[in-house]
Amino acid sequence: AAALQLAGYLLAGYALRTAFVALRLPGAVGVMVGSLVLSQHGLLPQELLDAQAELQKLASFLLLFIAGFGLSLRDLTTRVVAAALLPVGLEILSVALYGVAALDYTIVQALLVGITLGGIGEGPVAARMAAHSQVAEGHALPRWVARWASVETCAILVQWGLLAGFTRLAGQPELLVRELLLGFAFNAVASLSVGAAFGFFIGKFLSWRRKVALCGRQAFSGASAEATFLVVALCLAGCHAVTAGGPQLAAAFTVAADFEGFRWLTPLSPAALVVALGATLSWVLQPSDLEAVDSGVGGLWVFGQIVLFSNLGSEPVGPVTTEQVWQTVWMVASGLAMRFVGLFVVNLTALLAPSCRCDTCRRAGRRSLLAETLFCFLASLQRTSLQAFLGSNACVHTAFAHMHGGKETMALVALASRVSMVVVSSVGAVLLEAFGLRLLGASALTCEASRTKEVDLAAGGWTEHQRALMGSSRSGAQRFFRVCLATEEGEVVDAPGLPALPVKQAMGMLAQAYLVNPDEYPDVLRSALMEPCGEADDASVDDPFATCPLATYDTVRDLPMYTSGETGGFTENHAWEASRSLAAATTEAKTGAA
Repeated sequence: AAALQLAGYLLAGYALRTAFVALRLPGAVGVMVGSLVLSQHGLLPQELLDAQAELQKLASFLLLFIAGFGLSLRDLTTRVVAAALLPVGLEILSVALYGVAALDYTIVQALLVGITLGGIGEGPVAARMAAHSQVAEGHALPRWVARWASVETCAILVQWGLLAGFTRLAGQPELLVRELLLGFAFNAVASLSVGAAFGFFIGKFLSWRRKVALCGRQAFSGASAEATFLVVALCLAGCHAVTAGGPQLAAAFTVAADFEGFRWLTPLSPAALVVALGATLSWVLQPSDLEAVDSGVGGLWVFGQIVLFSNLGSEPVGPVTTEQVWQTVWMVASGLAMRFVGLFVVNLTALLAPSCRCDTCRRAGRRSLLAETLFCFLASLQRTSLQAFLGSNACVHTAFAHMHGGKETMALVALASRVSMVVVSSVGAVLLEAFGLRLLGASALTCEASRTKEVDLAAGGWTEHQRALMGSSRSGAQRFFRVCLATEEGEVVDAPGLPALPVKQAMGMLAQAYLVNPDEYPDVLRSALMEPCGEADDASVDDPFATCPLATYDTVRDLPMYTSGETGGFTENHAWEASRSLAAATTEAKTGAA
């Protein structure tokens, strides 16, 4: 009965999330409201309440990891970083100044409150920008918003993690300012460096695992599920050992801090470490592993969202006073006003260095300044996931429990984060749905070349991370494939008129021809696609298409997917039977980095 009750609760949460998304509202709000109603009537499963703390840790880890994993380090430019940091920096500064002036907060307290209330969620923003780009084809603004939203999310999480750990030092009045700054700098460098090192070695291990053999047999299967399992397991184990699971390490920090010259030492920041780990891992992984981890962790995050948002709805909140309501309104309103100013400055600065310097694009930029600023502002109101994490009781307690006036601050932050998540995000979603396309339509048209470039970018991927997932990475020489027919003798029947496809689409075509699920056999399909073309690097410039047989009768029956039939042989496998009527071959085309 308990298991059935828990299953029903999770299904109800997913149903509410789906319903709110269908209504173009934040799905997190539906889960949170449903959990709040159930908790008020005592209908939440006791098993969920008992495991709430541990589930919260897992969901928080997934949020941090996905935020870092979605960051494309190769696409960081000055304009993207400025757009990601200036508006949110002004919003944080505005909230912090209000906290210091009106609420008598310390500087660290006020900054933490501003960071907690100021960040946007990259996931909802990216989804809405992708939808808008499909309607407003050729418009560059959705791409820019999605790119800086990813950077801003990671920056907020890293700043919060470092400042939350810094509260331990700020609570020691005997420390000098120099020691406080030294402790903060050490924590930042150490946390980011350790996280990056973990991500690098885990990524290299995933690539190396295919070469491990035991008794002449491949030790690891190379399957997608295996990559996801190894990443999650290794990341959780490493982060736990460094941050919380190492009593000896924690004791070493404590002993070192007892010495006069090392009082500024603090344990590493879990949030900064996990974000750096995810970002580095995304940068190191090969495309096949990148796709597997992205898909697997994304599936886990659906469960993590339900846990995270339902926990926020079920957590007890103390009595709300009128004074707290007005304080919340002033903090949120002042922060949003300064964010609008920051976005206006960013868009105004972009006019000075446009991506296209033709007269048409310059005139379009000047005419569209206000409309594009309003569009960016409405997009930045999507902040459900970060508010659910930073506004949870666990995070609020971590950040403010050891400060002066901690209880009052925690109560105000808990209220403000819920208001920001439910009210601001919902209003922002409604306004963006109602006026987003109108604002993009009000923007003056850029030149034909710029619009064509944006259409191509949308088709191939806005970031290097997305292009790697879609098989159109531009970090090096690209490979394109024409899927052709091959005779039983291995002779390729090439048709030069066929389109050249990136590896992702070519894999899908092969999977369809062989009647297999591409999600189950991505590594096998990719290796079958790539390895026969290994010698094609010597192809002449005059003939960039080097013919290479892929799936003749002999090579097909040796693929693992065709040797695992129910009766144990490839002749009884339906996929092998299908390949008897259609064998495939590929031709490869190389282009320089775009």
